[in-house]
Amino acid sequence: MRVTFNIIKWTVTAILMVSVFSHHSVEARSHGEIYAWVVDELDLKEDYPLPAVTIVSRDELRRTYRAYNAKAFKSWSSDYGEQMANQMMDFYLDNVVGLFIPKTGQVLVGDFLASCKREAVVAHEMAHYLQLMKDGQIDPRTHDAADRFLLREMQGSGIENSYVKQYCPEK
Repeated sequence: MRVTFNIIKWTVTAILMVSVFSHHSVEARSHGEIYAWVVDELDLKEDYPLPAVTIVSRDELRRTYRAYNAKAFKSWSSDYGEQMANQMMDFYLDNVVGLFIPKTGQVLVGDFLASCKREAVVAHEMAHYLQLMKDGQIDPRTHDAADRFLLREMQGSGIENSYVKQYCPEK
């Protein structure tokens, strides 16, 4: 179990490392433009409505992440013990920059990010929205749920990285 958490932790850390670099956008893009770009990148033919995007403070993002993942926290406590569950939650809370909430279809992104990086995180979270719309919710009780969650996260990170490369010139 600990090995699985460490693999996920390392993967998320690598994904979040992109957030360390501050890029500046030449031209800000609207959420609708970012959404159209993500749809094109994912080569989707279906038409889904634009999700609501809210830019929030770090504290609000952390509060929402903690509340939304309360059930996962209970599961971690049961599976790994309370100390490890707290370490896992603290890790995620320290690194969260964006969040897609499937129940509401809402995308939340931190206001503390540089403009273009914020747009890239919006693209990442919109990818998760489109994954849900196209492929549905992942049942965490299935044998391959962890693999499917990881694949979705990798695809979202690929979208984010592509956005940074295309639209966020380095200083």
